[in-house]
Amino acid sequence: IAITKTPKGRARQSGIWLGLYSILILLLAVISSRIYWVKYLAAISAPVFHEMMIVLSKREQIKGKSHFSVPWEGVRVLDVFPDSIGDTMGLESGDIIYKFNGKSVNSVKAIEEFLFQNPTFIWLDVKREQDDLIL
Repeated sequence: IAITKTPKGRARQSGIWLGLYSILILLLAVISSRIYWVKYLAAISAPVFHEMMIVLSKREQIKGKSHFSVPWEGVRVLDVFPDSIGDTMGLESGDIIYKFNGKSVNSVKAIEEFLFQNPTFIWLDVKREQDDLIL
């Protein structure tokens, strides 16, 4: 779930937490090879800590402030794949597409319909922060 951060920021945060989790499990495994009773602690804590990470992460995303708001007009771009058509056109995360080939859009469905009608030539009217751009 990526609500309070961009997908890239969310992936970075998840990677850090999973790295710390892995180090903890590795330490418990090494210690349990020397101290017999620690293997029980390791066996119990591995799934418990993993589930705890998932629950706390979801709670943070649900209770936190949304990174993006829903625009009154147009469709907000949440993320752009590298080397995709959107990336080549210059779209960025957070942009609001409000016109597609000169026609107003307010849903992803409308964009899909326009793409079906005119798949080879596209220009977008985009609002980026306070600027209006044509891509």
